[in-house]
Amino acid sequence: WVFIANPIAGKGKALTLAKQLAQTIEQNGASARVIPTSAKGDAERFAREAIESGANRIVACGGDGTVHEVVNGMMDSPKATDAAMGIIPSGRCNDLVFALGLSTDLDAVTQVMLHGVPRSIDLGRIGERYYATVATLGFDSEVAQYVDEGRSPSFLKGNPAYLYGSLVILFRYKSKWVKLRGDFGEFEGEIYLTATGNSNRYGGRMKITPAALLEDGLLDVCLVRPVSKLTFLRMVPKA
Repeated sequence: WVFIANPIAGKGKALTLAKQLAQTIEQNGASARVIPTSAKGDAERFAREAIESGANRIVACGGDGTVHEVVNGMMDSPKATDAAMGIIPSGRCNDLVFALGLSTDLDAVTQVMLHGVPRSIDLGRIGERYYATVATLGFDSEVAQYVDEGRSPSFLKGNPAYLYGSLVILFRYKSKWVKLRGDFGEFEGEIYLTATGNSNRYGGRMKITPAALLEDGLLDVCLVRPVSKLTFLRMVPKA
């Protein structure tokens, strides 16, 4: 077992939980080690190296950013077919954890790690990069970037942080001209946003592609055409 932990996630919670769970794993007869990250890209590299060295259980300890890197690190190794990823959720939103129907309670997480059965899920791909939840284009991309850069107040986590970011971006955002092609046909014109969901939610509780399922072999697309700021504000609570 290799636990890849973001020491900043959850104000240090991710690394602490990783060490606790690694100790429990060892007490149950398996070898485990904890590797803290220190920079962007570390989790991806550590996951790839762990699989190449023979690890078959890679645990992402942090938020959706850490999970995203671990997914890409595993997919970059041809040996990944013999490995499974676990998650210790300790980020702002933990969107993939909720999409999987997993608990964030430590005792429940421990039981899943010890006794859970690996399951296969779909991944989306853009070029050579993979994603497990939702790929965004337009307004929501700019909001996500705003939150990821830590520009929202530090006391706001998860959904409130994204709602705050939405209000800030709303008053300076301009619609984008795009051309989209998919099983749905073609669309060319202005959009407010387009979300392509492998799972149904982002930003904590925003169900942007509510019918999306992780195991149906499909990506769901939500396309929002240009709307007034007032109309958009009315739409947000429904999402």
